[in-house]
Amino acid sequence: MQSCTPDPDKSYTKPISKQEINSYGMYVHSDYPEIYKSQYFHYDGDDVVKKYVEKIMSIFKKITYNIKHNKKDKPILNKYEEDEFQEATECYICGEEFEENNKVREHDHLSGKYRGAACQSCNTKEGKATKLIPVFFHNGLNYDFHFLIEELMKHEDEYNKVKLLSKNSENYISIDYGSYYEKLRFLDSYRFMLKGLSDVAKSMDDFPILEKEFEDYRILDEHEGKGCLEKLKNGGNLNNCFKKNYLLYLDANNLYGWSMSKNYQQKDFKWEEDPDYYKKVPKGRGCLIKCDLKYTDKCKKKTIKYPLAPEKTRPKKEELSNYQLNLLGNKPLGQAILDYSKQLMYDFYYNVVNKLWKKNELIASDTDSIFLNIKTEDIYEDMKK
Repeated sequence: MQSCTPDPDKSYTKPISKQEINSYGMYVHSDYPEIYKSQYFHYDGDDVVKKYVEKIMSIFKKITYNIKHNKKDKPILNKYEEDEFQEATECYICGEEFEENNKVREHDHLSGKYRGAACQSCNTKEGKATKLIPVFFHNGLNYDFHFLIEELMKHEDEYNKVKLLSKNSENYISIDYGSYYEKLRFLDSYRFMLKGLSDVAKSMDDFPILEKEFEDYRILDEHEGKGCLEKLKNGGNLNNCFKKNYLLYLDANNLYGWSMSKNYQQKDFKWEEDPDYYKKVPKGRGCLIKCDLKYTDKCKKKTIKYPLAPEKTRPKKEELSNYQLNLLGNKPLGQAILDYSKQLMYDFYYNVVNKLWKKNELIASDTDSIFLNIKTEDIYEDMKK
């Protein structure tokens, strides 16, 4: 028996109430205060959708008007940026080398800030790029956009049109209002939180190549995340075609303490002017020698990795304090301690490190430490030796 009453034995939908929109809140963010100041708008009352569309149209017109009348045609460059521009040989946008008289100063037309050296073609494209003002709704795809479309269409004219990009007959990915060069684009912020860039790219009909460039990554749900270890296969070898190298930092603990524990001469110091004396210094007697050092080629070859005397310097007067300038250095204990320390470090490098690892490179060194780049199969096995 036919009836207008739903069949009680089957599922059906029955409207029981109609939701009325009673308020809206909107925050406008701007990086250019001279164009539009960031501020929050709120409305409670009747005709909420109408009031919202009227408000956003007012903001849209004000922004586009200020952009046109605050446009900065000449870039603002400091000395560093000007030097960078003069030295540039290729376009920072497309990467192509500049042809003769083809280099221009590409800049932000709102702030005047210099962005880089560009070719004429890219500079023209940037200058004519669509002035897109994004408007984000949370969950607009499934709900809020439905209330918005009808009201937006009332503001269409010869130049400004409403363009819909729909997922299906009920859900809209984005809504555009405006002309080719100036438009509002209503987007769902929810999509940015849970989806990949490829989904966002689908709503950008101005950039068809973008959709192809970004991969659509699958969402790893909780069950897959917990069970992923069971999906891994055990085993398999990778033949490493690259030579192994290790960075090794070595530090001599208590080096100065070790140096100070040596038996130093405490008295009976004397100057010796006869150079022949140093050729026959008795064994066990130390001496400090002030001389011009001759670093022979033979010695250089043997000590090239860790030079014994890497540089010859003399401290400048302005680098020293008044105390240092007036200090009588008649007790060279500090120098003697450093000499013992250097002796230990050089002995360790050439008689231990260099013999154990033939292929080594000294990256940096200090009085009590060395930093090495070592090529070997297994540095830890080498250390056990």
